[in-house]
Amino acid sequence: MHRTRTWKVVALALSALVFSGISIADEILQTHAASLTTYLPTGKTRVQNVRPRPEQRGVNLDGSMRAAPGIPAAIAGNPFENVWAGTQAIDNVRLDTGSFHPFEVDMALPAPGHRWALTRTFSSRQDDSGQFNSEGFCGKNWFYGSQPELQFYDDADNAKDVIYLVYGADRYVEFLRKSSSSTYFKGMNGAAGFFEYTSGSPDIWTYTGPDGITIKFFGANTASNKADWQLWKITDADSNTSYVGDSTTASTAVTNGFDSGGRIILAVDSADRGYAYVYASHDSVTRLDSVTAQTKTGGTWGGTGGSAPSGLVTIATVAYTYYGTSESYGGVGALKMVTLTTPLGDSGFDDVRKKHYRYYTGTYNASTNPGYEYALKNIIDFEGCRKQDWSGDSTFNDSFLTLTDDPMTTPNILPYTAAHFEYDTSRR
Repeated sequence: MHRTRTWKVVALALSALVFSGISIADEILQTHAASLTTYLPTGKTRVQNVRPRPEQRGVNLDGSMRAAPGIPAAIAGNPFENVWAGTQAIDNVRLDTGSFHPFEVDMALPAPGHRWALTRTFSSRQDDSGQFNSEGFCGKNWFYGSQPELQFYDDADNAKDVIYLVYGADRYVEFLRKSSSSTYFKGMNGAAGFFEYTSGSPDIWTYTGPDGITIKFFGANTASNKADWQLWKITDADSNTSYVGDSTTASTAVTNGFDSGGRIILAVDSADRGYAYVYASHDSVTRLDSVTAQTKTGGTWGGTGGSAPSGLVTIATVAYTYYGTSESYGGVGALKMVTLTTPLGDSGFDDVRKKHYRYYTGTYNASTNPGYEYALKNIIDFEGCRKQDWSGDSTFNDSFLTLTDDPMTTPNILPYTAAHFEYDTSRR
């Protein structure tokens, strides 16, 4: 059974390559010198406002995986590579950049073929003519993995045009146009698969991976430009599909799936669960407040055809809070706490887990404040939050949020932290 499925996937992938006009005799691993040590797009991603550094490519040049995506894309050109490659990171601290690069999974419910995963990545070492702090909807320097974005680099020579798939604050892969008039863009610098451009209203960019999966993105001409360069739908080799807004009609998907700022408001996974994204203004910036996964007994997600979903049941919720003005442990807009809530079988009883983040504030000082604004300082994981909250006063009232992180004061938060960070003058 496993062998049959494997060959089916391989056959589909090879068939896609043959009919796409990309010869399967082409080299799998090719380099593009112009983007090898330079991140070519001069701007930031449209919605999540990130711009990774050149050394944050998600794959190595030998095709091995370097930074996993939150979407089910087989982007590594040689996933079977098993040679010794040295130590690139220790406990998510990258040795080349000297900074912390976590991959957090907030929700990933079982589903046929692939999951709609709610993931987050973080990078306080982004570059745009110097270091900057990105203004994403999930907090400063954070990137929400269920909404990867495309960036198009338009070179003076059309044969050197590049499409970038940015799937984290610290990770991306690039695809080079096959020829000056081609609509196909082949994975470069260790990346696998290819993009195909289809002109329309809106334009569609389709990624095809070596495992037969296809991932469609909108181009730069969606209605009111609100969903430009954003993810539409994912279909695997067995036709299991997850999507944003609507699974069949692009214009409906844009209307139902995105708000005016291009942020996802409705996604549906391959198990027909709906994911409702809720936003609010925090200190004049729109931030993600929560994502709730639900099932239904009737109607359609998005109310397509006038049939609103009915019989809704909440499966799980993830909620986010942010630092505001004049708070002690993070600058305005920094992600403060993540709360995961799963209803249990007994009515009124929920499994609630909380994770708390603290950041450096104020001016860098190697001795007294060894970190820059919005760089992570302390992470208090689920068990640390639970333990401290109960130990303080035998009640769950989020007392860990106000506990000092001064090691000279007792009690303090440090015994409950999962990670503490200090930086030198050149690292963030």
